[in-house]
Amino acid sequence: MSFARIKSIRGPLRFRLAAWNASVVVLTVLATLLGMRQGLYYALIAELDVILLEDARELQLALNDLNYPESTEIYSEMSRKAEAHDLRDWYVRFLNPKTNTQLWASSSAPPQMEPPRGHPDLDPLTIQQYRIVQCNVPRPGGEVLVRIGSSLQPIAQDMARIDRNAVLICIGLAIVAPLCGYWLAQRATEPFAAMIHTTASLQPAQLSDRLVVRGTHDELDQLAQQVNKLLDRIALYLQTKRDFVANAAHELRSPLAAIRSAIEVALNEPRSTQQYQEVLESLLEETVSLTGLVSQLLLLAETEAEGPLVATKPIQLDDILRRSVEMFGPVAEIGRAHV
Repeated sequence: MSFARIKSIRGPLRFRLAAWNASVVVLTVLATLLGMRQGLYYALIAELDVILLEDARELQLALNDLNYPESTEIYSEMSRKAEAHDLRDWYVRFLNPKTNTQLWASSSAPPQMEPPRGHPDLDPLTIQQYRIVQCNVPRPGGEVLVRIGSSLQPIAQDMARIDRNAVLICIGLAIVAPLCGYWLAQRATEPFAAMIHTTASLQPAQLSDRLVVRGTHDELDQLAQQVNKLLDRIALYLQTKRDFVANAAHELRSPLAAIRSAIEVALNEPRSTQQYQEVLESLLEETVSLTGLVSQLLLLAETEAEGPLVATKPIQLDDILRRSVEMFGPVAEIGRAHV
């Protein structure tokens, strides 16, 4: 796949939203599973510690009740217990605390493993995949060091099963999360697609279309409302400009028609110097009027006003009528001459 193709795939907003959503979901679930795994591991270790501590307490009571080491009844009891807990490799070992020599051990006991010197009694610790608890039991003939342990292999097997399930969950999530994220992103970007379609169809000469406001009062609705307000202002501005141009053209056409008529009348037949002077004075008056109108147009263009600047002042209707008669008098004279 070429770089341009990859770039085109990464371009759409919905794809980026789907990728972000899938990444966040997968990372969140992965972090949650890791936290749950560690929490479950610590919970299993804590449960095993409770069992070992209870066994140590039970063995202390048994040693106090039996005449150890003269009686072998305790050995038989511990052997049966070790066989009953064979699935987790439970064992017990009796040691001489002074010489650290073994007095007796159950058949499931592993090779002797020494905890650190000075390790406190009834404080569980891990040595070579075994969880161990030991304590000194006072006896008339001398203290006995009792060490009870259980293998961590069953817990490791449980954690391995949990890890396999977690991997399957992550694989399924990695497949489902992008699809769901893409669907959600497409739903979220549908209003943007509608906005793009509407704005693409707008034409300067026709600005009646508006963006759809869904009524959800969210950020997309606010954006649509603001764009619609902008389109309203643009439409009003353009309409005002069109009206202004039409009015300006009308205002320019009348003086130009008067100038043309005056020139045609002057050229229609020979006239005296006095008559030509009157025609030129009329033309000068009309050009002065045109100059003022053009200056106003330039001023409006430079100020970039939203609408034409209209200056209001009192006017005399008789003056307007007089100028109209003077403006179209040559046209009437040409018409009369042809008649």
